[in-house]
Amino acid sequence: PFSALIAYCGGMKEGIYELVSGGPMMGFDVPDESVPMVKGSGGLLALPDKKKGPTFPCVSCGKCVQHCPMGLMPNRMFRNIKNGNYAEAMALGLMDCKECGCCSFSCPSHIDLVQGFKLGKKIGRKKTWHQNLKTEKDIQQQLIKKYLRNLRNWQRTLKFQLAG
Repeated sequence: PFSALIAYCGGMKEGIYELVSGGPMMGFDVPDESVPMVKGSGGLLALPDKKKGPTFPCVSCGKCVQHCPMGLMPNRMFRNIKNGNYAEAMALGLMDCKECGCCSFSCPSHIDLVQGFKLGKKIGRKKTWHQNLKTEKDIQQQLIKKYLRNLRNWQRTLKFQLAG
């Protein structure tokens, strides 16, 4: 867990209010120190206590649009995700978002846009996948393909472990 890393570094100092795993822009909040570290953990930031402002509704100022390196419209995508219009968010380029965090960092309303985009992508993919399947037979074929792919991956992993 992250607590082992924190203990190795000399413990947590006073005034730390937030732990972020993965970096300042693309990282995600760690709820507490007992969260396990995984292979892809890129680092841990212990951010000092500063007055983190409350989140306000979007005022459509456009700062997120100005700062988006992909040229997307984060405000519109987030609004569509919030309202459950995942197909519209996808049409606006949700899947092109690199989740860099520039939009969230520049938002004067302190809206965590990136977390919304991650959730929107996950739900949007599932909804799109189910909409593309027309019949029960299509669904069964897709599930069998997914099962066989997972089985092949498991077999490769097992062979690698036995060889090592």
